Amino acid sequence: MKKLYSIALAAILTPAFAMADATDSQYFENYAAFQGTSSHSGNRGCTKLVVSDDKGNSTEITGPGSSSHTIFTDATATNTLQTEAGATLTFTGTSANAEWMHNYVFIDFGNDGQFDVDLNSTELNGDLVAFTGYYLGMKSDGTDTADPETQSNGSATNNGNYWDMPTVTLPADLATGFYRVRLKNDWNSVHPYGRTANTLVGGQSTNAIDANGGYIIDFMIYVQPGLAGVENIATDLVEGEVEYYNLQGVRVAADNLSTGIYVARQGNKATKVLVK
Repeated sequence: MKKLYSIALAAILTPAFAMADATDSQYFENYAAFQGTSSHSGNRGCTKLVVSDDKGNSTEITGPGSSSHTIFTDATATNTLQTEAGATLTFTGTSANAEWMHNYVFIDFGNDGQFDVDLNSTELNGDLVAFTGYYLGMKSDGTDTADPETQSNGSATNNGNYWDMPTVTLPADLATGFYRVRLKNDWNSVHPYGRTANTLVGGQSTNAIDANGGYIIDFMIYVQPGLAGVENIATDLVEGEVEYYNLQGVRVAADNLSTGIYVARQGNKATKVLVK
């Protein structure tokens, strides 16, 4: 009986003493994100997010709002930025209170259903493409990690305005297709799920995303090849004559256009056209 009692007691106590693991797959798979509402009273949040590139494309996303806002906004079905490989993305938001929080941007380059990141690295890695602050050094009293001072591009963290943030340049060889993007507003945490008691790293404590009034916004980008291959196409066409080129710079007959994106040149003008 003593042996049976010992086994039963161990079975009861083991779950209670199990430590949460920030790398647990449940906090990454299927684009996991904290589900809840902000409990912060300082009017933190975001009413609008505009993502634009240096090619003249942009998308405007309705944010979660301020004060008691929902943490996670899924705009993947409503907002897709049409952009190009090698383009530079800029993030601009409208927030009543943009102080003492940090922005993090992730792109699922592998399209594997999660944002991959090394939580113990304070440099860009994996699917983490920008941040306004991340630091794992401790405060002098050892109660939590200290305030970050440096952004991912090496400039100083602006604690008065987290929209003062780095741009993101897409890889020049990024394959054509759709990619999911996440902008997360949180305090000193690169965990894509959001900072909670279960996703802390190193000496981190408290400062959860809901208590701090943070938020997460997911949207899509559609990446097409850059137009470098058509830069040297002659522009001495007669007025009225239209020639079509694919994105590799190869001329295609007008009556032989298949579904896709082309460059139409007429005289000295060139425009992109979508054939459906």
